[in-house]
Amino acid sequence: MKLLFCGLGQIARRHIGLLQKLIPDVQITALRSAGKNPENLPGVQEVFSWSEADKHSFDAALITSPTHQHIAQASECVKRGMPVFMEKPLGASLEGLDDLLAVVEKKNLPVYVAYCFRFHPLVQEFKKRVSGLRILHSRASFSSYMPSWRTKKNYQNSYIVHHGQGGGVILDCSHEIDTLEFLFGEVSKITGTAGRVSGLTVDAEDYADMLVKHPQGTTPLHLDFFSRVTQRYVEVDTADTFYRMDLKDRKIISGQGSTLKEEVFAFDPDIMYAEQLRYFFSHLEAKMPMMNNLADAARLLKVILNFRDCVESGTGPKAWTCP
Repeated sequence: MKLLFCGLGQIARRHIGLLQKLIPDVQITALRSAGKNPENLPGVQEVFSWSEADKHSFDAALITSPTHQHIAQASECVKRGMPVFMEKPLGASLEGLDDLLAVVEKKNLPVYVAYCFRFHPLVQEFKKRVSGLRILHSRASFSSYMPSWRTKKNYQNSYIVHHGQGGGVILDCSHEIDTLEFLFGEVSKITGTAGRVSGLTVDAEDYADMLVKHPQGTTPLHLDFFSRVTQRYVEVDTADTFYRMDLKDRKIISGQGSTLKEEVFAFDPDIMYAEQLRYFFSHLEAKMPMMNNLADAARLLKVILNFRDCVESGTGPKAWTCP
């Protein structure tokens, strides 16, 4: 199998390491920006333009570049007839999305947007436990200190701190929104507040307090880049039982009142990434429709961007920003 990677950052390198184990004799080429790159990976060929890439043929493309490049790069790939695996989120804006949708529909090409937490063993187990229950209330949070998980490079040079490049918590932490959709059904609307208060970003929002509407009700969701205490959880109350999925400590807590049961799950983080890659390539072979396809991802992106634009424009809840 011959694969084209658009971008060769940290997540690309993780995918490549797994693919080299999962697919015998896989051949990988990386499309990169000339003159700005660290040393290449062993066994990975480099090209520096689409004309150079066109000298090769590829079975699929993986878009692992900064968010604002996703739609344009995916468009180049589908024009060439390549199925596409794209890192989340689909894009930083809607520019070019309608054209991409039209080409994908015309050529009947699979495009998958990689929200890998759908393949997280703990998320899948939690979904089994709460599915079918009458949920009275749910809530979720992801708090973290961004510089602590961007230690291998200067985070201030990353797209994550720039609004125009798709940075900020709303898009970069959209895993949490998609996880709520996976657990509770299609997200139809988001309201709330967001802003920049810590100075950790250049001009992107560093927190958001959302109300995420779905068929099971409305889930309050908090996101931030500046908390010194890392939290990542979803909680659910039913008429009979409390459930908490703690992704940081890899455990599920459930029970009633003071009688709570705590279950810790041990697993390799690479499991969800490997399962996601298997899912994509197995569906390519079987020519089966995939969840998180381009149409699904476009719908969710429009909901997310509508919230972000509403907050920023002042037509919705006020955003607090640094002076």
